[in-house]
Amino acid sequence: MQPVTTAAKVLIVDDERAIAELLARFLSSMALEVRIATDGREAQHLLEEDDYALLITDYSIPHLTGGELIAWIKDNDRPTRTILTTGYATLDKAIEVFRNGAHDFIMKPFNKQIIVNTVNNALQAAVLEREQRRARDEQRSKEVLALHGLRAHLKAELIELRHELDALGPHLEPSPEVQGLLERIHVRLDRAESLTTQRSSGQD
Repeated sequence: MQPVTTAAKVLIVDDERAIAELLARFLSSMALEVRIATDGREAQHLLEEDDYALLITDYSIPHLTGGELIAWIKDNDRPTRTILTTGYATLDKAIEVFRNGAHDFIMKPFNKQIIVNTVNNALQAAVLEREQRRARDEQRSKEVLALHGLRAHLKAELIELRHELDALGPHLEPSPEVQGLLERIHVRLDRAESLTTQRSSGQD
């Protein structure tokens, strides 16, 4: 498997800065843009400011646990893969977080090759996920444009139908039944035109 060589953004979170810096050194050969945070609130702020391809976080960090940080990413549909780091003392909690949304987890003490391989796999998955997200967004945009075109066509047809109906009216028998029918048709045309106007104004 070829390593990821683009300057993907990676956020490392650990309340022990020396450990975070050790992880950053392990990744120094991968041409990544690495940021470090030492608590959950700081990490959340960085994630709000920018899109990170990958979050590597310890479970036991101040203010927000690693599990809460990963849950926040999932709840806010952030385009970020997540790896949880843990020691044996928090292994059970880490497994629970993994089941509830983390993409992978790494045990302490760290093995450099395991770190590099796990991060590389996560970044490749992030690239694929972003491509799929982009394709979905492009398809959705095409569908919205097509729908707007259809609505515009329908509205033009309704206007033309109303004009034809207005021109036909004087030539019809002026009976109460005919007049009632014309009024009902006009009411339905009004409703149809109102629907096309409301939806084309942004209610998609």
